[in-house]
Amino acid sequence: MAYTQEQWEQVQSDFVQGIIENGKLIYPSFNQLSISYKISKSTMSVRAKKEKWEEKKEIYQNKIASKHDKIIRTKIEQIEHESNKTNALSTKWAEFDLKCLELANNALDLCKMDIEALKEFKDTYDSLSDESKLQIQKYTPLALKHLAEAIEKYQKIGKNAVGETLANNDKPQQNITINTINDDNLFSRLNGGVNEQ
Repeated sequence: MAYTQEQWEQVQSDFVQGIIENGKLIYPSFNQLSISYKISKSTMSVRAKKEKWEEKKEIYQNKIASKHDKIIRTKIEQIEHESNKTNALSTKWAEFDLKCLELANNALDLCKMDIEALKEFKDTYDSLSDESKLQIQKYTPLALKHLAEAIEKYQKIGKNAVGETLANNDKPQQNITINTINDDNLFSRLNGGVNEQ
């Protein structure tokens, strides 16, 4: 049977570029192609040698390998880029958590200082000036309750910043006495401002 140029190109394509069989790329041998296309093995070998099928196959496979390498390199670069972005984001979160922890520590330190000042005022209340007595009277039970809640929030911020889960800490501890004060200028003081009281 005489093959047309188009038919020979198909046989060559199958040999050089391979064929998909059962979802896999395979490169058939001359023997397999001769059976499949019903061409004598010697006729196919002569034509393949004349048209340099082996060399074309090697060039084609090198091109494919190069393309695959490029695709793989591109994917690796994308993964590295995403990893760098993730690392940068993790670093920013860690810095943010550290700032939250510092803020909570500063707030608690200020609360502690005010509590100590209140204790002093309490011990020497009778000898205080009228202005100092007015300062102390601002600390009503409701104001103290609000500051206790603020301390609890700062404590949660600090615990969260060091990675402690808040799920188990949502309820205040029992049997703990918290002496607290109301401080309308706390935010300003935490950020380096002057206490305006």
